[in-house]
Amino acid sequence: MSAMQRNDEKIHNPDMLLLDRMVILIALVVSGCGTRQPAPATEQATETPEPRPTITRAPISTASPLPPSPTPTPTLGPGDTKISSIDGMVLMFIPAGTFWMGSERGNSDQSPVHRVTLDAFWMDQTEVTNGMYTQCVANGICTPPVRTDSNTRSRYYGEVDYADYPMIFVNWERAQAYCTWAGRRLPTEAEWEYAARGKLGGATYPWGNDNPSCTLGAVNGVQYDPCSPDDTITVGSFAPNRYGLYDMAGNVWEWVADWYGPYPSGEVENPSGPASGDHRVVRGGSWYDGGVFLRVSYRGWTSLGFSTDSSGFRCASSP
Repeated sequence: MSAMQRNDEKIHNPDMLLLDRMVILIALVVSGCGTRQPAPATEQATETPEPRPTITRAPISTASPLPPSPTPTPTLGPGDTKISSIDGMVLMFIPAGTFWMGSERGNSDQSPVHRVTLDAFWMDQTEVTNGMYTQCVANGICTPPVRTDSNTRSRYYGEVDYADYPMIFVNWERAQAYCTWAGRRLPTEAEWEYAARGKLGGATYPWGNDNPSCTLGAVNGVQYDPCSPDDTITVGSFAPNRYGLYDMAGNVWEWVADWYGPYPSGEVENPSGPASGDHRVVRGGSWYDGGVFLRVSYRGWTSLGFSTDSSGFRCASSP
């Protein structure tokens, strides 16, 4: 075959033509390939955010809350009272103070007159009654009296008719046992005299310096010889003294805590008497005694085991 024929064949051969076109197309594709350049970045508008308001929170306190203010303690004074939840006795408040104890006009054991300072205390408004004492006996604490009669009455202790009369026929130890059961104690001799004076200082009697009177209900009415019916009467039958205390003179003698002994010569504070002795002091006189025994400074004394139909007691306590 001649060269011309081969060229014509080449030109006119459709398969070869198609092959050439494909080669050209591939070359174009290959030449267009490569690393594609990224489109230029479009600059986006950046909005500046509005500032948020600053919130300042109050600090939380970790301190303990303040305690509540204490309730003020009421101030006590003369005339204030309280009632015992044990025996129902009314107690009068006796304020602290200083007084001259004793007398130069009485027996020698009432002198020397000496200055005494006392703390405040409570004192039974009346003498302990039959009715009150029976409660202590019923509770198994107190011992019944050695006798159940009185001077003119065959039956006295435990009788309803005499429930408000003073307890009698009790010795010092039984009186002390009762006061302990009631949550109180026997008053000291100094406390008794201070309370009996009733803010009257150097007065002779609980009501002042006037002599005793037999008039029932009078300021200086008192149960004593020759006014009494030879026996006890209802406690509180006469007017009280200036501390609100009844029967600080007359009706029955009253046991106090002290041993009997001489007074000190100098000033003392809250005295409680001798450390020991043979007799205990009684104060106040009774229905059986004359006026001289009713003086606030008069000192009686007797043995521990002694009891009579003219002796009783009252109690005291510290605030």
